Amino acid sequence: MTEQQLTRLFAKHDPCGLIGMGAPPDNYSSEAKEVLSRPTPKTEAELGELFHQVFLYLFGHERIVGPREVYHEMAAEIWRSIV
Repeated sequence: MTEQQLTRLFAKHDPCGLIGMGAPPDNYSSEAKEVLSRPTPKTEAELGELFHQVFLYLFGHERIVGPREVYHEMAAEIWRSIV
């Protein structure tokens, strides 16, 4: 998965509501870069946890990043396309 593909996925799901508030579509590129800099997950569940951890790391608070389930939904969408 490329940085652009991840950025588009994050924008589509908009877990922090930034795109909905008018942020540009590439707003989640930092999160995509951070995900790609980390070790590759071996399972869909690990991918969802990685997404959640990265957003917590970059945004700093659970209330901002939203529920863990959102990140697992994004992971499931990606996992289906690569497995």
